[in-house]
Formats: sequence, C-alpha cells, structure tokens
Amino acid sequence: MFSDYYGLSGNPFDKQMTDRLGFFQSHDHREMTTRLNYLKDIRGVGVFTAQPGMGKTCSFRCFLKGLNRNLYRAAYLCLSTVSITEFYRQLCGALGLEGAFSKPAM
Repeated sequence: MFSDYYGLSGNPFDKQMTDRLGFFQSHDHREMTTRLNYLKDIRGVGVFTAQPGMGKTCSFRCFLKGLNRNLYRAAYLCLSTVSITEFYRQLCGALGLEGAFSKPAM
C-alpha cells in the first residue's frame, strides 16, 4: 500500500536490501559505518548497542560487504539475553576458538 503511494520498488528499511540501490542511509547508519571503519583501521574490537530497529544489523551487513574476507574476521553476536558464560562461548566460536568449561579458561 505505501510502496505504491510513494512509488517505492521495495521497503527502504529492509535488512536484506544491503546489496540493492535505494537502501536508506540515515545519519546513524553513516556514523556507525565511520566507527566500524575506524575499528578496522586500528584493528580494534567494538560493541554497538541500541534499541531494536535502529539499524545495527543492517549497518553491520553493509559494512561486511566491503571487507576482504581473506584479511578480516568479523563476529556478530546478536543475542543479548544469554548468560555471561554462553556469551563467552559464542565469542570463542565466532573467533574459531574452542570454548572451555569455565569463564577464566575462555
């Protein structure tokens, strides 16, 4: 209904539209991309938090498309409702490490 009214070919806020033209690039998206590029340049680790629907996933996916997969390893952990031990286990898995049984070992 809104697509026809505004003459849109698709939803400009769709998370899957990262590879198509017409993706809405808000100020927040550009800011997050700038910060991700900074983390890439300094080989840093970063955490991005915001309310649901603010564009974290979409911005990260757009950023990943521009990375050389042979040079960089990126990890995206989207479940924030896990325990601390489970978070460490997910992080170890994303980095290619084997998760141990205790937090200090991980």
